[in-house]
Amino acid sequence: MLSPMIAIPRGRKRPNTPGWQEMSAEDHAKALARRTGCNRGVRLDNYATLDPDSLAARELQAKWLKEGVLTPTVAWRTASGAERWLYLRPPELTGPLSITAIKYQLRTGNGLQDVIPPSYVKDTEKGIDGHYAWLPDQDPESIEPAPLSEYVLEYFKMHSSKNAHSSIYSNDCASRLDFSRGGRDESLFHLATCLKKGGMGRVDAEKVLVNLAKICDPPFPEKDALRKIESAWKREISEFNLAADAREWVLSSNGVFLSSDFVKEAGLSSMSSREFNKNLSKVFERLANDGLIERHGGRRGCFRRVEKDSEIIDFATADCSTIFDLRWPAPFHLERLVKLYPKNIIVVAGASNAGKTGLLLNVVRENMGRHRIIYFSSEMGAEELRLRLEKFQVPISSWRFEARERSANFPDVVVPDAVNIIDYLEVTKDFYEVGGEIKKIFDQLTTGIGIIAIQKKEGQDLGRGGGFTLEKSRLYISMEQGELKIIKGKNWAKPGMNPNGKVFKFKMVDGCKFVEG
Repeated sequence: MLSPMIAIPRGRKRPNTPGWQEMSAEDHAKALARRTGCNRGVRLDNYATLDPDSLAARELQAKWLKEGVLTPTVAWRTASGAERWLYLRPPELTGPLSITAIKYQLRTGNGLQDVIPPSYVKDTEKGIDGHYAWLPDQDPESIEPAPLSEYVLEYFKMHSSKNAHSSIYSNDCASRLDFSRGGRDESLFHLATCLKKGGMGRVDAEKVLVNLAKICDPPFPEKDALRKIESAWKREISEFNLAADAREWVLSSNGVFLSSDFVKEAGLSSMSSREFNKNLSKVFERLANDGLIERHGGRRGCFRRVEKDSEIIDFATADCSTIFDLRWPAPFHLERLVKLYPKNIIVVAGASNAGKTGLLLNVVRENMGRHRIIYFSSEMGAEELRLRLEKFQVPISSWRFEARERSANFPDVVVPDAVNIIDYLEVTKDFYEVGGEIKKIFDQLTTGIGIIAIQKKEGQDLGRGGGFTLEKSRLYISMEQGELKIIKGKNWAKPGMNPNGKVFKFKMVDGCKFVEG
């Protein structure tokens, strides 16, 4: 059996017992005996688990399984559908390694644990609700934890986000290489090659190798260490397994990309030549023929990763009563007309000086005690925002929200489980692209919502971008001076009471208070 085992509250993924890391195996066993029906975890003092937290990571793990890289061992399926494989902890592995590009982690350490079957986990923020289950014939009663494949361990060392930079200086890393007289030459060249493949620039790589050369026994001449860097940078591309590296890079990519992006990120720019570019074109052509990517637009070398997986909509167990409790200021009280749900988008299209910011700040005030609110301002600095808030005649210290300055690329900073207020989404050209930007914001949300202000021309209902701004919204508001109109209210709060087209007349007092007009 696996040991030590930990008692974890039902539905949870982490222990709530203070100091559980210091408890003995016997104490953990007693806690498990007292808490029947609780979740179970295994401490990772003596084990290491493969934790794929993205589609790309799962694809890589499935590829290793198919190729026989993964030694049969204890393994289970989590509530999210990912497979966790548990191995004996290699003696030289002192802590977790993570490939951040594809969210793939090799987890181990005295302060870590993993939930195992027959646990049940519910995480509303991530949309997880289900049981953990052993894979066939891979439960602890049927199989013993196996040693971790050397290939997998070296792969994580090579691609870990720490490896290419800081951890190369660690004594632990140095202890795995031979820096004595007989091994200095090969070890330094191997490190130079790894640094190049890891994407480190040549200047930084030279600094790393020169520093390591000094600790060799005896010290390795600096000029010879620099020759190792030069040799690594001139090494033939065929030795870097271009096709395998490109495939791996593509599997960790999303959206539209250029083949030149791969060259830059793989640190292969210095190898550019006619022959290299010819080989690169053939590699990406094969990836397209295999159905992994497809050409995008008319630009040469521009591709899009083909994403064949789609999230399953579990409508059978959906809780329709989970309405997102967002309050709107008087005299509108839009929550009485339109229901909102997690992951909804609200668009506020307003003409210049129509009161968009006043409305959004009122939404902040009405809801800051109920939700985490992130307010992105593209126009106001700290001084101007404070002046606007002081108009509400409440202490500045009573405002509980996060104000951030941002004018572009909002999907990069959206907080998935919060109320994200964007004041405002600037559209200066290619208005049709605003729909795509709103879609990207929508994709980032989980249990939160997005309220997006955009500009519109006076006298028109829709904002800049026209119908493209309407597609993802569940509530669409249009504002003129003295008038607020519901253009689209998808989910009616009251049966038979259609909110679409409803108009509110208002007056705005001192830039912060709305009264009926």
